[in-house]
Amino acid sequence: MKRIIYVELLNEGVVSFRPVLSECVCKNIYILGEKDDDSEEWAFNPGECVVTEPHTFSDGTKYPLAINRLGCIKIERKLVLK
Repeated sequence: MKRIIYVELLNEGVVSFRPVLSECVCKNIYILGEKDDDSEEWAFNPGECVVTEPHTFSDGTKYPLAINRLGCIKIERKLVLK
């Protein structure tokens, strides 16, 4: 199932986040979706498995935020943890 999660943008001068359509592997683990803008530097790379936690943004909305990389690979729609 695909869902919007947020990833932090690096080197922006202010704390910034990008919404990314990502594939949910289980509860709070996602495979990060692709970039639309190659000029952005993300905290995690597209295609990486990331752990998320709920985050409340300044406007009061709540979304999962990628907080850590998880060593795993995707093989034909199956997830293998390293």
